[in-house]
Amino acid sequence: MPQQLAQSPPVASSATLAATPKSRKRWWRRIAFWRAIAGMGLAAAIAVSIVLIELSNTLAARTNRYLHRLQVMNLTVAQMKHHLISIEHRSATDAQRAATDDILKRIIAAPDARIVKLSGIGPETNTVAVTSTPSPSGALVSSEAVGSAILQVASFAAPGKDKLYRVWWQQKHNSNALAAEFTPDSDRKATVPIPIPPKDATTISVTLESSPETQHPTGPVILKGRISLVSSR
Repeated sequence: MPQQLAQSPPVASSATLAATPKSRKRWWRRIAFWRAIAGMGLAAAIAVSIVLIELSNTLAARTNRYLHRLQVMNLTVAQMKHHLISIEHRSATDAQRAATDDILKRIIAAPDARIVKLSGIGPETNTVAVTSTPSPSGALVSSEAVGSAILQVASFAAPGKDKLYRVWWQQKHNSNALAAEFTPDSDRKATVPIPIPPKDATTISVTLESSPETQHPTGPVILKGRISLVSSR
């Protein structure tokens, strides 16, 4: 019996049992563990931020290059369009000039061709046109057989901004009727196809008008001519 009591394991006291849970904290309750976790999270966030900044800079650089190329492309396209429009305009002008020249030749060759000479009329003539050398001049050729008329003018100054030259018929029993309008070219000349003069037209005049809405002559008279049957031959 004494031997059995000597071999029995020691019984832990209540104080020892109470102190064991406090001395052995579990790993997820340790401050050092959570500090390590927070440090790793911060490091990961910093790394992600660095990567995002690099990606953002790369994307911005690529976007800028793309926008620059797009701007250059748009400029090139605009220049090409302008060039094509200029070519089309020149082609249309050349075609119109050729057609007008053909009509003029037919009128002059017609047996009933007539010419009306136009000249300046002094104080009423446009100041810019008068001071030019030589003075403005013009002629109207028409043919009933061809059914067309051509007005040719020379030494005409540029009309100025928002202005244009207009051609009028002065009829015997009616007010002035608009025949055509034009702008001289760089050589200060113009060849203008117009309808044949009305039967009761007595005068043809060219005025400088400041409004395209004008239905009657209000500006200075540049040229004027009396319509009469004068053979061109």
